[in-house]
Amino acid sequence: MSGEAEVGVGLGANVLLGGSNKQIALMYGTTGEAVRLAMAKLGVKNGPGRNDHSHYLPWRLRADHVSDPLARRLRSYSRRQQGMELTAGDARLLDEWITFMEGGNPWKVKLSVHYDRLDPDGFWLAPAVEGDRDYISPPKEEG
Repeated sequence: MSGEAEVGVGLGANVLLGGSNKQIALMYGTTGEAVRLAMAKLGVKNGPGRNDHSHYLPWRLRADHVSDPLARRLRSYSRRQQGMELTAGDARLLDEWITFMEGGNPWKVKLSVHYDRLDPDGFWLAPAVEGDRDYISPPKEEG
């Protein structure tokens, strides 16, 4: 078996056991991002217990946008919607954010998150419109 195939089998097994990218990275002496890229290259899908935020964060984010506060709130919202526990701090920040998004903002309107990976800022807020869901304006279907 080639080295790449062995890593692929190891990644797949660890994913199925519910290991996070960070946990798997520690086992291989690499980074969580390297694990994510290797899993994508090998076609390894998320296993049970692994976070999948694609419904609530449906865009392919640029690396410099991943830690944006709006991306962090959407990941927290995704965790909550999937029944996963949040830290007390994350839960408090999420509750405040939801209140803001639902109209508890200076404009008194419901807002949705928009994203453009080509925009230097990446994310912005705009009044919610028909077709928005879960506090986001989903990407337009091409075709």
